[in-house]
Amino acid sequence: MRITQEQIQSIREGKAAVITDIQRFKAHDGPGIRTMIFFKGCPLRCKWCQNPETWHREPELMYFPNLCLGDGQCVKTCPSGSLSIGETGLQMDSSKCLRCGKCTNVCYAEALKITGQYISLEEAEKRVFDDEVFFRVSGGGVTLSGGECTMFPKFIGNLLKAVKQRNIHTAIETCGFWSWDSMCEVVPLIDLFLYDIKVPFGEKSRQYTGQDNALILQNLEKLRDMGKRVILRMPFIPGVNTDEKTLHAVGKIAERNRIEELHILPFHQVGSNKWHALRREYDCESWRLPTEEETQNAQTILRTYIPYVSVGGQEYHEEG
Repeated sequence: MRITQEQIQSIREGKAAVITDIQRFKAHDGPGIRTMIFFKGCPLRCKWCQNPETWHREPELMYFPNLCLGDGQCVKTCPSGSLSIGETGLQMDSSKCLRCGKCTNVCYAEALKITGQYISLEEAEKRVFDDEVFFRVSGGGVTLSGGECTMFPKFIGNLLKAVKQRNIHTAIETCGFWSWDSMCEVVPLIDLFLYDIKVPFGEKSRQYTGQDNALILQNLEKLRDMGKRVILRMPFIPGVNTDEKTLHAVGKIAERNRIEELHILPFHQVGSNKWHALRREYDCESWRLPTEEETQNAQTILRTYIPYVSVGGQEYHEEG
């Protein structure tokens, strides 16, 4: 739904944020059983992104044509005239869309969906603390993801402060592209950083993610100097970062920053339907998946620099 001016002010004050989802009982994004909050907004534009609905901070309308019944109820309900029926089915004029959600209310097949919802700090705390007993018995906690959760530094600072007061483990998934000044008071509240290392070279980083990687590497060095626990995560994409030159460069970055664990995340196209639902061009349709031989070769190379290298990010080495 459209965010009001009052809600925007609450976001600026760190009392609220925009999220896409809260998922419970997760087991792959930090130790133990975890509750994950997915924030909306990201400074990168990775061509392979599996969650493109998290790029922009404002709510957006998604359309899944394979689910559409074609009954036209959404067109009749739309107050702005942004929807119409054309020769190829439902047509949308995003410039007219009010993101009011009225069309989604009459779309019983859920072909239309608003992604992005306002959440207050109090509600986020409640949702996390509802699972506290599971954190205790499993050694789990809360993981903030996205998008990029650091787009809401005041909010996540307030949330993590409340979480740490109950001695609950905290983690964030991050691309590393954030201002240190905005995060300097938040970093001490984070027990584990799941830190993306996508492309180690600046020009190639700009080509595939839309941003230079200098700031990402600077923040990684600062986390090292603070003694923070960091696990690197590397999306593994043929033609982008699977060559030996890139793998050795990633290994040297890890070694220089005293990284002890890296997760190789093989490329897939699971999120392609989201690109189409947002009416964006998905450039990776023809990209192939990495072979088992390529993945094993990457592990062999990276293990010369990093003690623990796994595939898929589902295993966590216990800190020793």
